[in-house]
Amino acid sequence: MTKRARSLPAVLALASLCACVTVPDSGGVHRPSASVNTTSSRAVAPCVISGCSGQVCASQPLLSSCEWRFEYACFADAVCEPQPDGRCGWTMTDALKQCLATFSGGDK
Repeated sequence: MTKRARSLPAVLALASLCACVTVPDSGGVHRPSASVNTTSSRAVAPCVISGCSGQVCASQPLLSSCEWRFEYACFADAVCEPQPDGRCGWTMTDALKQCLATFSGGDK
């Protein structure tokens, strides 16, 4: 096997990971992208929204596996910003808490 043939799986794996960072399009729908939208009105610097489904709020872009969980829809309108402890996180509004509780079975 040639050196090029051996490196192809690694290149494909890296390419698929890059596609798992998402940014909102003009309609607010998160689409896979190789970059992160740090100017989103939902992300307050230095925090960024990333992850395959836009479910990660962190101080730097992070990759995630690309499964879909219904509770990820709760983050569509949530704000990613520095929290009282200084770390980036989702601001837990009543609406976000209620939405997450609904999908986790806590609102039965």
